[in-house]
Amino acid sequence: MMFNRRLFLIATCLLLTALSARPAIASDPLEPLKYIYANINTGRDKEPFSAGLQELYDAAVKRSEELQEPVSGLDFDYSINGQDYEESTAASVKYEIVSQDDTNAEVKVTFKNFNMHELRYFLANEGGDWLVDDVVSKTPDSEWIYSELLKEGAK
Repeated sequence: MMFNRRLFLIATCLLLTALSARPAIASDPLEPLKYIYANINTGRDKEPFSAGLQELYDAAVKRSEELQEPVSGLDFDYSINGQDYEESTAASVKYEIVSQDDTNAEVKVTFKNFNMHELRYFLANEGGDWLVDDVVSKTPDSEWIYSELLKEGAK
């Protein structure tokens, strides 16, 4: 009886250890997006980008510094689809998971920033963290793909 109880306790401890080691963000692709929109007004220390998108972003920043002017992809805030924002923008954000599996997710984000906007975020699960792998604007009169803008800006 004592042996079975000891095995049960060990198994329970191992299971709890395994579950607690998994980052909370791994199960929720909305977390990086909530971080982005919670920090519109205050700025973000670091964008929650995948390795591939971060590489494109860094190349565009480097080119921007060389030219001493903003380049494509850096001349506006992708998250609000503009340069200026209304104070109420963050409160108007709505999220809808379009698709999700263990490694990729697509999330539709809508918000009002002077008019209605729709962005599609494509996220990748890298090392247990959901990170933004690309952003696509589906807003009429303002359609773009963020990775393409950054590639253009890095030229």
